[in-house]
Amino acid sequence: MNEFADLEARLAMAMTRIGRAMDGLVAAPAATALDEAQAEAASARAEAEAERARGAASDAELARLQETLEAQARTESDLRQRIETLDATKVRLQERLVGLEAELEAVLDARNADRAELDELIAALEPLVKEGIDA
Repeated sequence: MNEFADLEARLAMAMTRIGRAMDGLVAAPAATALDEAQAEAASARAEAEAERARGAASDAELARLQETLEAQARTESDLRQRIETLDATKVRLQERLVGLEAELEAVLDARNADRAELDELIAALEPLVKEGIDA
């Protein structure tokens, strides 16, 4: 019976060693899986941080573009006001030009009338002047 007890003790020790070996085998893959999961998590965090950085850069670029657009809109508004002012000035100057052209026409007509009157006077005085010179 001693042999039986001895075999039983040896079997129990072998089973304990097998159990410890199995625990080590199971623990090793679990540790590897944990390391892989941690590495993936770190990679995902790094990727998320990079995406946040790109998003911040995009937000900054968007803000800069919006400021540029607003500045261009203000410039466009100023230019439109200047164009309206220039259009109004153009209309006033065209009206003034029409008035000046009418005045010029009237002055030219008066000059032509004066010229015609002077030509008549010269024609009337010419025979008298010739008589005075001949006498």
